[in-house]
Amino acid sequence: MTDGKVAVVTGGARGIGAAICRRLSREGHRVVVHHLTRCEQARALVQQLRDAGATAIDVRADLRERDEVASLFSRADQLGPLGILVNNAAVSEFVALPEITAEQVGQHMDVNFRGALWAMQEARCRMGPGGRIVNISSLGTTSPLDGQIIYAASKAALEQLTLQGAVEFAPLGVTVNSVCPGSTDTDLFREAVPPDLAEALSARSLFGRLGQPQDVADVVAFLASEDSRWITGQRIVVSGGQR
Repeated sequence: MTDGKVAVVTGGARGIGAAICRRLSREGHRVVVHHLTRCEQARALVQQLRDAGATAIDVRADLRERDEVASLFSRADQLGPLGILVNNAAVSEFVALPEITAEQVGQHMDVNFRGALWAMQEARCRMGPGGRIVNISSLGTTSPLDGQIIYAASKAALEQLTLQGAVEFAPLGVTVNSVCPGSTDTDLFREAVPPDLAEALSARSLFGRLGQPQDVADVVAFLASEDSRWITGQRIVVSGGQR
């Protein structure tokens, strides 16, 4: 059992985010489940965590708005000092280059990059020694697919935020790392990826299957633990050998 840190997980209501919330709560952490539109799912997850004896709350916030991000962390402060931040919230669309709109570019950068930046700003004045930041990126930053230009670009920006953030947070004794899942069987994946492509992607794994949210959550839990104290500024691929 850990020392029970406060953990903020953005986009925590479903998919990989929900799996991370469950895993961290099993480690004894107090979990803040962030959401924007998935209110019912977030509340149901929080109830599940509480029923299992964990401390958890849900907080609605639009990560595109700086003041709402600040409010999210103010709510988290009520549970105690911030110890873990997982920047998981994301939008993803398959869009061919000729069809990309300014609105789509803005939305991807606002949520996938800028929201994480605001969250890390909040963490900068809250975290102390032993703090952990994990940014959920994507295998797509190095293994491109048709139609993922703006998604991959926004995640590549997030990975640079990880590298630079590791330098910024090191004097505080805080680690900053990226986790890059391969194709993972989530609602977001199923919404964005056509069935024939999903089947093809599962075949690219050495294990012949899509990743599961728990596969990613277990790695995040390690990076959130004391055992990861000498790992920072790293890009860790969690893909089952997918290339």
